[in-house]
Amino acid sequence: MNDILAGLNEWGCDVKGALERFINDESMYMSFLSEVSVEPSLVNLGDAIDNGDVKGAFEYAHTLKGVYGNMGLTPMFAKDSEIVEILRVGGMDTVSEKYQTLLQMNDKLKEIIG
Repeated sequence: MNDILAGLNEWGCDVKGALERFINDESMYMSFLSEVSVEPSLVNLGDAIDNGDVKGAFEYAHTLKGVYGNMGLTPMFAKDSEIVEILRVGGMDTVSEKYQTLLQMNDKLKEIIG
């Protein structure tokens, strides 16, 4: 296992499950992983939150939830799931704070993948 995958495992990610979804092709997984760290939905989520657009924020957060889940990025999936559930019922309480944590997690992902 390479250093990046080891770092993701250490962080609590489900690398084994993700690799199974990628037919155990580490190279393919790694190429998608680099795309996740610059996923436009993350920025769009922040814009929607700033604009008070609950429906738009929900859609972006829900998209990210699927991405994080498929990629086995368990810490990010869990945090984003919290955001999705608040937005699902039309709320915005604590969403900004949780989004800031998600941004920090994205920075950690970038750090791990170099």
